[in-house]
Amino acid sequence: MKKTNTYLKKTVYALVFIVIVLLVWQVCALIVNDEYIVPSLYNVCIDMLKIFYVEQFYSAYFSTLFRAFCGFALSIVVGVGLAFLAVKSEVVRNLCSPLVSVIRLVPTMAIVALLCLTLSPSLASIVVCCTVVMPYAYSSSLTVLSSVSKELLEMAKVYKIPHRRVISGIYLPTVKIPFLTLLGTTFSFSLKITVSAEVVAGALKSMGGLINLAKNVYLSPSLVCAITVWTVLSGLFIELVICAVIALIERRETQC
Repeated sequence: MKKTNTYLKKTVYALVFIVIVLLVWQVCALIVNDEYIVPSLYNVCIDMLKIFYVEQFYSAYFSTLFRAFCGFALSIVVGVGLAFLAVKSEVVRNLCSPLVSVIRLVPTMAIVALLCLTLSPSLASIVVCCTVVMPYAYSSSLTVLSSVSKELLEMAKVYKIPHRRVISGIYLPTVKIPFLTLLGTTFSFSLKITVSAEVVAGALKSMGGLINLAKNVYLSPSLVCAITVWTVLSGLFIELVICAVIALIERRETQC
């Protein structure tokens, strides 16, 4: 019951925050009174609905989701794999530390510019997403894996327990909730990076491409905001689904 109340409080606070942001936005739009500087909420909502009648939107939307998922999957595989090796070997951890720091410090736009010289805009968006998100996935996974009880691992080693049972009996109970949380936040971050890379790279059939079209061809800030809002809502929806799965798992564990 306490966890349910916590999730309910978080939902209420999130809704209150969204309402406050929308009110501030509308007040700014009324004060500025210029659609090219701050578009009104009404026009943004109208453009959000109009997008549904544009066939190009669906191909762009699902293409961006596909690129984001590919970049997300690659970053998780590489980040978690390196983190697992770093937990097992101090040499690997020392080697990964400067590598991850350098990758994290390289400007995203510089990575996009370099990759666009050798790769197509679509493929460049995937590689950029993986490159930017991987250090975050590595650091978070390293923290989670390091929290696994070393005493239990030593005991399993002494009694020669099979690796499959070690993973299912020691690792999974400890890391499953933090790892699910990591998946939710990482995917929404991957979606953001993918759209940003698409805008810079000029990828066709993408949400970034639609933003470029709305900005450079239609000169419509409200349409840019509408496309951006749909992207944000998609990321929030994924996070809410992950939160619901986490709540379900915790409820089942409590009942058991």
